[in-house]
Amino acid sequence: MRLDRNSFATADKDATVMFMKEGYVAPGYNAQLATEHQVILGYGLYSNRNDSALMQPILEEVEARTGKIPQIVVADAGYGNKATYRYLAEQKIHAFIPYTNYLRDKALRHHGISTIPLSPDIELEGYKATQHLRLESPMGKTLMDRRREDVEPTFGNIKRNLGFRRFLLRGQTKCELELGLISLAHNLKKIRKRVVDLCRWDDGRMKTRELGQVLGFQNA
Repeated sequence: MRLDRNSFATADKDATVMFMKEGYVAPGYNAQLATEHQVILGYGLYSNRNDSALMQPILEEVEARTGKIPQIVVADAGYGNKATYRYLAEQKIHAFIPYTNYLRDKALRHHGISTIPLSPDIELEGYKATQHLRLESPMGKTLMDRRREDVEPTFGNIKRNLGFRRFLLRGQTKCELELGLISLAHNLKKIRKRVVDLCRWDDGRMKTRELGQVLGFQNA
C-alpha cells in the first residue's frame, strides 16, 4: 500500500495516474530538468502531479552531479510557494519565481490597486513582495526571457527532434535511466553545436568562457 500518494498504476507501481498535456489520463511521472544555456545539469522523475514541492530535490540533484549549488534560480509560477521561497532563502539562492497570482497582482498594481488578504501570511507576503521587486527589475525581466529560451526549447528538442515522448521501460529507476540517456544525447548534440560554432567565429573567446562555465571547467 502506498501512503505517499492516492493513486498508482498496476502496470508500473512507481507511476502515478496523471492528466497529460496531450489531453488524456495515463500513468506517468513528473519529469524535471535543470538547464543552463539549454545544457541539462540535472534531471529527475517524481510521482508528484505538480511542481510545487520539487525545487529542493532537483537542486540537490544538480549539486550531486555538478558539485555546485546555483546562485540564481529562475522558474515558473508552478514552483512559487512559501516552502520553496523559504528553502531558497535558507540556501542563500536568489529566486526569480513568480507566485500563483503574480500576473493578476501586477495588472492591479498597474492600475494603482493593491489587495490585502483577510488573514495575511506575513512570511509569504514578504516573499511575494521580494519576488515582485526582483521580477520587475531589468535583471528579472532578462532572466525570465532567458528562461523561456532555455528550458522550454530543451523539452521541445527532446520531444520533437529526438522523438522521446514516453518511456519504454517500467519502474522509476529504469525510467530515470531512460531520461538520463536521452539527456546525455541532448547534451552531446548541444555541446557539439557550440563547438562547431566556436570554430566558425573569428573571435569566440567570450563564448568559449561561457561554454566552459556551463560545463563546469571555469568559475562563473
